[in-house]
Amino acid sequence: MFNENAMKSMMELFANPLFRQGCFDFAMKMQQEGMEAARKAWNMPKGSPFGSPEEFYAKMEEFSALMGFVSSAKHDELRKENEKLKKENDLLKDMVKELQNNLYKEGAEMAQQSWQNLIEKQMEVNKELAKSFFDQFKDSGRDK
Repeated sequence: MFNENAMKSMMELFANPLFRQGCFDFAMKMQQEGMEAARKAWNMPKGSPFGSPEEFYAKMEEFSALMGFVSSAKHDELRKENEKLKKENDLLKDMVKELQNNLYKEGAEMAQQSWQNLIEKQMEVNKELAKSFFDQFKDSGRDK
């Protein structure tokens, strides 16, 4: 079974253009020889049901793409785009947090100011109530 190190080694090998070309040439030669051997073993006519090795290889590439396999160049491109989007996402998250903090700060300041105004008004009402209460006692004390 492949483990992570084996997979990494294979990816490094396929990153080498000479190895990649040699591997593809070898695969095409093996396919061609295999199809010729199968044609002889099964007494098939000269043409192959798979077409030429180039056509067969093109169909294999198409099949690989349908199965979700991508070239390393496409993978690298998508990885870079993914990293770029992650950075952009982090930036946007930070901006939203900052805006929320500013909003909460402004809301807290407004609530604090409203509370302070309410306390001041209540103090004024209490002072006036106490003054009128004492004025009532003074007036009732004079009437006697």
